[in-house]
Amino acid sequence: MGNVIGQPLEGYVAQQIRHRQTLHGSGVRFDINERTPDQINLLNSNTSWIKLASGISIDNDERLKDLGFSNSEIPNLRGKGLAEKYVLFSGLSSFSNNKLSQRQGFRTPSFGNDSIFRDVEDSSYIYSKNLNNTTQEHSSDSGYAPMPGIISAEIKALNRGSLEKAFVKIKAQNRQQFDIIDALYMRLGYTVLLEWGNSLYTDDGINKKVVANTVIEDEFFKHEGQRSYLDFLGLSEGTTVIEKYRIKYSGNYDGMLAIISNFSWTFNPDGSYDIDVTLISLGDVIESLKTNLSINSSYRDYVKKIKEHLAVVSPTGNGLECIRTYETLYLDRIPVCVGDFKNYQAIYNAIYKFLPIVFLSNPNDLKNIDLIKSEINKVKNNSKEMIDYEYWVEQILKKV
Repeated sequence: MGNVIGQPLEGYVAQQIRHRQTLHGSGVRFDINERTPDQINLLNSNTSWIKLASGISIDNDERLKDLGFSNSEIPNLRGKGLAEKYVLFSGLSSFSNNKLSQRQGFRTPSFGNDSIFRDVEDSSYIYSKNLNNTTQEHSSDSGYAPMPGIISAEIKALNRGSLEKAFVKIKAQNRQQFDIIDALYMRLGYTVLLEWGNSLYTDDGINKKVVANTVIEDEFFKHEGQRSYLDFLGLSEGTTVIEKYRIKYSGNYDGMLAIISNFSWTFNPDGSYDIDVTLISLGDVIESLKTNLSINSSYRDYVKKIKEHLAVVSPTGNGLECIRTYETLYLDRIPVCVGDFKNYQAIYNAIYKFLPIVFLSNPNDLKNIDLIKSEINKVKNNSKEMIDYEYWVEQILKKV
């Protein structure tokens, strides 16, 4: 349940162990302790499940058109609409009315011919068109293909249990499915929620209970505006929202709010794709990391302005460093820091000189465009590995 090594088991975990002992010990003396139908069902029909939901919000209609959606479909897919429609659970599920609707059966699509995905919301098969490799236009029909979905997931504890790392394998059946998974689950730094658990459980060793809604259905898609990791998980209340659901389901549920730290994919001879995504949990030590659950319009405009320029001036804030420096680096632009080098010397020697950062001691140098261009050329090929979350996790583990 995410405990740091050396800590005692949570009370609900210890209770669940005792209840399972009661369950598995039932029927040993059938004349005294005969197993009930619920106990037999628990022992024979319990299955595991896994869910993966993306926190991405897409407000660019052109991006949705590039993914193959028609003008009639786009209004329902703006913002978090695409992420809500493509939750990786039981193949592919759609979030609506506070529940995940699973697909099943085989039905004729009803969308018009302008849609690449002539899809039926609850059908297990998705009708697609081929992509012309020469013109990059979708033409002719490739027919029905099974849903994409999660093949397997491996979750490991890091740093003695304070962090978690997950390796998720996903199957996409064709190029169109791959493009959507790429947009939602294959971008470094994107926020996702991974959940897993048992379908059935007992809280007394006798009666059967079913795991129903989880954080994805009840919380994940409900929050609008810019929110922090601390606010979303409810750390300020003392118990995280994920921990509340662990308690609710007696330890038969677990989850991790995570960022995507790495991904890779291979193309198969049958036209399908095997995708590997690596996730790193957002540990309790990160008290106010901003997630991309939803970004307000003013921040989007700010990001857009940064991306429109090669370099961005990053003045000092309350301290020597400014968050704009790192925002600029993550957006693949060059921050230009200005200040007294004596004050910056320690952090420059430790971090800045290894990164693509320009440092100017004299504010008047900002008027010298040739000088700034020259300094940019000196640092533009510097590695950005030191702003990678996984890099610092590895450094910490080396010291443990």
